[in-house]
Amino acid sequence: MTPGERAFIDEKNKLKTQAIDIEGATAWKEGYFYFKDETLGKILQDISNWYDLKVSIVGNLPKGLYSGSMDRNSKLNGVLKMLANVGNLDFILNGNHLTVKQKNK
Repeated sequence: MTPGERAFIDEKNKLKTQAIDIEGATAWKEGYFYFKDETLGKILQDISNWYDLKVSIVGNLPKGLYSGSMDRNSKLNGVLKMLANVGNLDFILNGNHLTVKQKNK
């Protein structure tokens, strides 16, 4: 193995190696969120886990893949404002319950 690879056992019990995204694998340790070609659903899941939120999605989230990074110590309001702009979303925060829906066009 070389740096930037992971080892795993495939379905035929063979040892294989695969290149990994080092920045994505270590971002949590460095104190930031890192998203590369992720859906809004996955991004919201990571954010809800970090901020201990229960998320309800009304309707459908916009399709597409998003990339970016942000400090894990950012205030929740700032994170939601950024996501609202990027994903054309509205958020309603009530305690630790976050409701997410697309903005009306």
